[in-house]
Amino acid sequence: MDDERGASAIEYGLLISAIATVILVSSFFLYDYISDIFSGTCTSITTHSAAAGGSTHGQCEG
Repeated sequence: MDDERGASAIEYGLLISAIATVILVSSFFLYDYISDIFSGTCTSITTHSAAAGGSTHGQCEG
């Protein structure tokens, strides 16, 4: 019975490492796309804040 627990733990460990690898590789490929989305959002918020008479103190960093 103990042998099955050890095998299950190894399988879960391999599964977790595979999921982590997929997330890491995906983030490298999607970096530019995600960066553009956040930059656009920041620019939009800053523009609308300035138009409404608000402060533009926290401008977007490029």
